[in-house]
Amino acid sequence: MALSTDSSLTPNGARSYSVDIRELSFHWRGQTSPVIDIPLLQIPPAQRVFLHGPSGSGKSTLLSLLAGVHTPQHGRIEIHQHRLNELSQSRRDRFRADYIGYIFQQFNLLPFLDLIHNVTLACEFSAKRRQYLAEHNKSARDEASRLLTRLSIAPELHHRAASQLSVGQQQRVAAARALIGAPALVIADEPTSALDADSREDFLQLLFEECAATKSTLVFVSHDSTLASMFDRSVSLLDINRAATAATRGVS
Repeated sequence: MALSTDSSLTPNGARSYSVDIRELSFHWRGQTSPVIDIPLLQIPPAQRVFLHGPSGSGKSTLLSLLAGVHTPQHGRIEIHQHRLNELSQSRRDRFRADYIGYIFQQFNLLPFLDLIHNVTLACEFSAKRRQYLAEHNKSARDEASRLLTRLSIAPELHHRAASQLSVGQQQRVAAARALIGAPALVIADEPTSALDADSREDFLQLLFEECAATKSTLVFVSHDSTLASMFDRSVSLLDINRAATAATRGVS
C-alpha cells in the first residue's frame, strides 16, 4: 500500500493542524463577558488564511492568544501540536521564539539598532531558528540581508538605524524579522497598512513565496477586504466568534 503524502496527517493517520482551537473562551480581567468565544477553528499546515472582522470583534486578542501572549480561561489552543494553555509563561515564550513569526501592527523594532540586527534578533532568541539556518548553510546575517532585499529594502540601507526609515520600510523590516529561520506559523497584524496598492500586492506575493518555501502557515489580519481573494481561505470573526456576533446584535 502506498504511503500517504499528505503532510497534514500524523503517523497514525489522524489529521494534524497548524492551529487547532476548540471551545476557546477569553475575557479581560474585570469583565464577565468574553471577547473571544470560538467553538472551533482549525487551520492545516502551510495554509494562507485571511482573518477579518469589524473593529472590536477581537482580531488582535485572537492573535495574542495564538502567539501565547495571553492564555484563555476555557478551552484549548494548539499550535503545531503544542497545547499553549498548558505551558508555563517561560515555556510559551520559548515556544513563541522558536515556532511563531509575528509581524506586529506597531512593528516593535528597536530604533537604535540597524536593520540587520533587528532582523537577526529573532535568531538570537531561538536555537531552533539558528539550527534551521545552519542546516541550510546560511548565516543569520546573510539571510537577514536576503530577506530585506527581497522585501525591497536596498542593501545600502541595511546598516541604517531602524528609526531612519519610513513607516512602510519599517513594516517590511518587521516582516523580515518574522520570516527569518522558517517559523511554523507566521502571524501578520495589518502588515500592509502603510503600503500603497502596488507595494501592497508586491509585498503579499513575496510573503506568500517565503511562507511557501518554508511551508509556514500564515494568519493574516487586515481591514482591506480586497486582499481576501489572494488567500487560500477567508475567515470572518463574526462567523466563528460567538462573542463578536453577540456584540454586533447588541446582546453583550
